[in-house]
Amino acid sequence: MKVIIFMKFIRNSLVLFVAVAALTVGGGLVTGTAAWAATTGGVSGTVVAATGGAPVSGATVFMHPRAGGPGGGTADSASDGSYSITGLAAGTYAVSIRAVAPYVHNYDAGDVTIRSGAVKSGRTLKLQLGGKISGLVTDSVTGAPIPNAKISACVDEGDQCGDASTDTQGRYTVTTLVGREGDTEGLFTADYMVMIDAPGYARLWWGATTPSGYPGALVHVKAGKTTSHIDGHMKAAH
Repeated sequence: MKVIIFMKFIRNSLVLFVAVAALTVGGGLVTGTAAWAATTGGVSGTVVAATGGAPVSGATVFMHPRAGGPGGGTADSASDGSYSITGLAAGTYAVSIRAVAPYVHNYDAGDVTIRSGAVKSGRTLKLQLGGKISGLVTDSVTGAPIPNAKISACVDEGDQCGDASTDTQGRYTVTTLVGREGDTEGLFTADYMVMIDAPGYARLWWGATTPSGYPGALVHVKAGKTTSHIDGHMKAAH
């Protein structure tokens, strides 16, 4: 067996770097890569909807070392919701999940403890459906529905917004938020500012009580629920 040991101080801490060229285990030859794999562990399981248990695909599972520092791992859930992360050093990891709409990110999916050489299987992670904002947009004078109006719902004091357009009956539903980097998720529990634009009409901030209309009232949304009757009565532009 050939073992090379390097000693180095990093940020006032002594770190040992061990490079194993080859070693024998039970009479067989194990390469350095295989030896490293034998001392690390992993976790596998399924990402599902919190209500109903349907598998969720396209979610990204993150493992963050509770002790801090480098390490951890990520994996995307497959079409059946399954995921697998390997190469994890022994220790405790915080689990978080980046969802895709209509589900909401889960930044606290609990902890998992990994032991050397062991894969913890059957770890089920849950995502909650996002909420919705719905309403009707009409002409404030005639009461006629306004099609193709654009509704923007933005998180108060946040950088995520969701858009929707009214149908021929003037109805709309906002279901998806888009982040700064283009990632999507459902509407999480928060307060939202709702703005309505339509060709030929003055911009409307929902709940506004002044002529300028900004910022209007906030719309509270709860994940998994629909906040309805967020209606807009538009005045013609002058």
